[in-house]
Amino acid sequence: MGSKLSDRQADLMGTYFDRVILMLDADEAGKAATSVAATALSSILAVEIVELASGTQPDQLASEEINQLLAGFAHDVPTPDR
Repeated sequence: MGSKLSDRQADLMGTYFDRVILMLDADEAGKAATSVAATALSSILAVEIVELASGTQPDQLASEEINQLLAGFAHDVPTPDR
């Protein structure tokens, strides 16, 4: 997605999802992008934000760290029927 959310991306998210969890970089640019994206998306779906330690980048986190950060959000995720 990068740090800018396009109108098309927002529309697609609203079409296919009821909820989004944002986890962007915890630098000033990432915080600003998170705020803009959350504002844009909140009118069409539920938005939750993962708060990272200052300066942290999600792509530099280990899978275990990401899983721990997302664990609190998982309780509402439906399990697909297979």
